[in-house]
Amino acid sequence: MNNHVFLCVITSKVDIASPMEGEIIHKIRDVEFHCLTSDAWDFVELNMNGFPVDSDMGDGNGSSSNGGGSGGTGMAPGSYVPRFEQHPCFELRKLLVDGSFFYSTDFDLTSTLQGRGVEGGGKLSMDRFHTDYMWNAFLMEEIIKFRNNLDDEPKRVLDANKFLTTVIRGYAETMKTNLGRSNGTITIISKQSWKRAGTRFNVRGVDDDGNVANFVETELIYNDSNFLYSFVEIRGSIPVFWEQDTALIAPKVQITRSFDATQPVFEKHFENLNGKYGPVHIVNLLSKTKTSEIELSKTYKRHFRELDSKKPESTYFTDFDFHQETAKTYAHASRVLGDLRPSLDEFGYFCYDKKAREVICEQQGVFRTNCLDCLDRTNVVQQVISLAALEDFLINFHPGDPVYDVENKHRVLWANHGDQVSQIYTGTNALKSSFSRSGKMGLAGALSDATKSISRIYINNFVDKGKQQVTDTLLGKSSEQGTVLIFDPVTEFVNSKLPHYESKYTTHEDISLYVGTFNLAGASTCGGDLTHWLMPLEIDGSDEMPDILMIGIGRR
Repeated sequence: MNNHVFLCVITSKVDIASPMEGEIIHKIRDVEFHCLTSDAWDFVELNMNGFPVDSDMGDGNGSSSNGGGSGGTGMAPGSYVPRFEQHPCFELRKLLVDGSFFYSTDFDLTSTLQGRGVEGGGKLSMDRFHTDYMWNAFLMEEIIKFRNNLDDEPKRVLDANKFLTTVIRGYAETMKTNLGRSNGTITIISKQSWKRAGTRFNVRGVDDDGNVANFVETELIYNDSNFLYSFVEIRGSIPVFWEQDTALIAPKVQITRSFDATQPVFEKHFENLNGKYGPVHIVNLLSKTKTSEIELSKTYKRHFRELDSKKPESTYFTDFDFHQETAKTYAHASRVLGDLRPSLDEFGYFCYDKKAREVICEQQGVFRTNCLDCLDRTNVVQQVISLAALEDFLINFHPGDPVYDVENKHRVLWANHGDQVSQIYTGTNALKSSFSRSGKMGLAGALSDATKSISRIYINNFVDKGKQQVTDTLLGKSSEQGTVLIFDPVTEFVNSKLPHYESKYTTHEDISLYVGTFNLAGASTCGGDLTHWLMPLEIDGSDEMPDILMIGIGRR
């Protein structure tokens, strides 16, 4: 930052969750940024705005310690100029200590329990981490390259010393439970992807790589003396190109790219999900009556039908108008299970017998739930699906045991988790969290939701732009940042010697290239036959076709 190199160190944490014995998840409570290339910020105390505190000349933010005087400088009152600018990493620190960042030095927090395995799951290796959930991936990029260039033994030593810390953003919490004849723990772990990260009205829909806004993987883990249970769900913005304005009343939704230009990206999104989770069952909660949601929902289903015609049984689709179905009570959200039961039975859950030390069953698919923001309605329905899967497990492996305490803790965990995911995306707790927490919605809950809605309007219009800039800085998207170069003498020596041996392994040949670009501008048709342009018989007077034709397709 600002042409200086900073090392970020976690200086305070709190133990927040433990999904299995020997596995602890820490929540980051404080961090420090140490400058490695200058001593200007060494031992400098900062005020609440990130400016140096000077005992002689004021608080470093334009105010003076002697009641507004010049602080002994001879300047007129109120004309004090701070000695230092704001700390370059101050806003980054504020972001990292907001309570949404977690890490573990005991196990791979970026993977699910089924993915990392129970036996030997505690062995940490950067090779197996899912970088989609590593929010410090940019900060670690160069040192990971350094690690990957090492031989196997020093690489294992570096991993074993746990110096490279993987940080996720989301939520984690563990609660003790009582299941009659056995005690256990129930844990929720939620991980938001950073690939298309940002605040609600700044980041919507999908990007060209198939990443969607507010994509969150949520895993519920139950652990007792006999069994380990896990069930995974995902949420994410509708994977088409769309935007929404920040109008105070009925903000409009606009689809920004044509159907033909969007379909390949739509298919890529679900191809990525199929590769990781297996079949995907979409649960679409958009309204059939709200004008801002009708067209978006229709477009979503049209893209799905096109995908289903090519790859049947890889993706399923259920429409559930949440507002209409729950008009009388949010408890009616459980009606969605009628359409989801076949997939619930097909997908199953992960279960491990601790005494026999064997996997009994694995989860074979995943539910992908969305509303407009993938927050409030999504929280309620995901909780319903999660409880249904958990009850299936309890009926099969704990028949006859009283399940009230487990279900009560399940409600609390989902409510806490929903609030945190909403805080990340909107700056407020989730709506309908009163129902998630207690199973009912009263007047106090309705008033609370109204207050949150007003707060969201203010935050969306006046706060989110700044938050987006800080988030982009953490992820390496700021123009003021540069890559930190790490001295790697072994690799540099090898690279310096390679040119001397190039002739033994490399041949050179002249080839001809034909390069052209075509601006589609998101149009659904190309406007004519391009065969003559793409397959010319003569180029620059030559009778021979080029060796390589390079065609770039662009849009403004």
